[in-house]
Amino acid sequence: MTQQRYIDYEEDFLEAMATRFGFSGKTRFVFVTRLREQYAELKDSSFASEHYNYLLEDIKDSHRSDPAIILRDRLKVICDRIESAGCDFNGTQRGKWKVAKRWLREEIFPQWWQENNPAMSLEQCWQQLWDLAELATEKQIKPAIVSSPSSNKLDLRWNQETAEYTPVPLGSWIRYQVGFQGYLLLLERFTSGEIWCLSPSFLAPMWPFAGNEATIPHEKAQVSALQVTGSPGWESVVVAIAPSPLKWDWLPQLEDEPLQLHGEHLRELLDFARNDNSFKWYKIKYELILPL
Repeated sequence: MTQQRYIDYEEDFLEAMATRFGFSGKTRFVFVTRLREQYAELKDSSFASEHYNYLLEDIKDSHRSDPAIILRDRLKVICDRIESAGCDFNGTQRGKWKVAKRWLREEIFPQWWQENNPAMSLEQCWQQLWDLAELATEKQIKPAIVSSPSSNKLDLRWNQETAEYTPVPLGSWIRYQVGFQGYLLLLERFTSGEIWCLSPSFLAPMWPFAGNEATIPHEKAQVSALQVTGSPGWESVVVAIAPSPLKWDWLPQLEDEPLQLHGEHLRELLDFARNDNSFKWYKIKYELILPL
């Protein structure tokens, strides 16, 4: 669970927890507002001053017209309820709401997330990763036919508005011509629905890519080209370019075979792509046809 995911769903989570704990009125307001990340560093006195209109609403007793006192009382109710739910304050007396906030974020939010956001399928993850990527240019990456079973010589047509290449006859042997600079992650979804990591692997040249045109497979790889098999349809490729080496421990090394990816791999990549701007994501598609 990333900090960014918590921030993205914080409002929904706190509202759900307020309902679970039975908070209402000012207690609910304090719970869903004071425990927000945006107020984490704000002093209680400053928070009370900022929200004094709501805290003092319907207060007729002049002896209880201090918003800081109302805030303190509501936080005590909140902390007592959360303690009864299992939060260990470990003897903390001052700033107990900060302990409660951390417990909710670290212990309860992951459970709530799993209950309310079932894991996406492999195909759903791929589609969302595809949607996040921008269209690659012809100079950045393109498939090139090395040999083809077609009786006619085919030149690939490129649609720059959709980054689509057509046609590639089934049974052809292809290479990717790559002009990126940096550390390259290349993922391909085949017409079968399988998704593979082709770079890094023994197919890719040494990292980082220099920005000059390179090929996958590279010229000294164990295979000189990749055979296109399966059924007619569209094969899609997503590429990530990173400024530093990729850190996922499940990624193939440069001497390893390509890796078939599963849901947990794509979910981790998707979570990263949403929350880290250091990578640049690109995409292309090419159409497989029956040999002519």
